[in-house]
Amino acid sequence: MRVNICAITICCLLAGCLSGCLDSRQEAMDTLNQELAERNARRSRSQELYRKAMEAHQAGDLTAARGLLAKAVEEDESNAHAWMQLGTYQHEQGELYDAAQAFRKASHLKPERYEPHYNIGLIHESVGHWRRAIRSYELALELAPDQVEVMENLARCYIATNTKMDKAKHLIDRALESESRPEWVQWLTGQAIRLEHLGKSGLIALEPADKEREAGGIAATAPSRPQQESTEDVGPE
Repeated sequence: MRVNICAITICCLLAGCLSGCLDSRQEAMDTLNQELAERNARRSRSQELYRKAMEAHQAGDLTAARGLLAKAVEEDESNAHAWMQLGTYQHEQGELYDAAQAFRKASHLKPERYEPHYNIGLIHESVGHWRRAIRSYELALELAPDQVEVMENLARCYIATNTKMDKAKHLIDRALESESRPEWVQWLTGQAIRLEHLGKSGLIALEPADKEREAGGIAATAPSRPQQESTEDVGPE
């Protein structure tokens, strides 16, 4: 009789443990499903906010567009399109640090895209951080080897720092094969002649000229750089 009682007791305990495990597993699954549902809801809200921001942009209401983009990334930090466009607006307002942070967010979310690195390069170049600009443009060129704007800006930074002039010449020659804008064809041709005749040691380190650039991509054009005094022969106005 004692053996039967012990067996029954053990069975009851095992049944209770099994039931508790099943309950805990179900609770965990319910929690996970709820979290996924909330995440999808935030993502949908973020995408809708981004859509409204682009509508406001098209209507010329940039203040409203920027506010909507800020809400979009608050709802979903993985919205790379919103980060790119928000960075563009921040750059236009002179908020360079915030713009760079936004572009870095986009680069982490979309590591295969060149545009965030290109935009970061624009920011570094605009404040004279040549080495950082070069690194950003080099990363952009690795991701998009045929992008003319990246070639030209990187070549200009090489010339500005009087470094890697052989690579600058190679980039200029490549850019000339695809460039169609007259002012840039003229500048590239002039630089090619200088590099050919003067060699590496004959060039003076020059400041890059102001030039608005466009880079199509995951949701934004690359922002124009702040106005600054340009220097002759370093790029068309």
